[in-house]
Amino acid sequence: DIEDDPRGLTLCAETELCASFMQSLFAVLFEEFSNMAAPSVKYKCLKAIMRMLNCATAEVLTDVLRDISVSSYIATMLKSQDYRIVVTAIQMANILILKL
Repeated sequence: DIEDDPRGLTLCAETELCASFMQSLFAVLFEEFSNMAAPSVKYKCLKAIMRMLNCATAEVLTDVLRDISVSSYIATMLKSQDYRIVVTAIQMANILILKL
């Protein structure tokens, strides 16, 4: 996963870059996830979101998530019939609980 990807390692190592990247893309990825019907696009959006969550510090997450209702997105994901989305929602909630 992220340990094998030099781009992810760079993103994790640079806090300011991570914060800027997340500010720009986090809400867009959630919107695309919500509006897309194609499962492959949904999975790629979730993968990118999870990578960002894993890299972000508590301060970055607090700042980025201030204007995004992540709990609503997670609740919607938990109602999905697709178990990959449900598992990702549980992982996402776990990361947020641990970091925040």
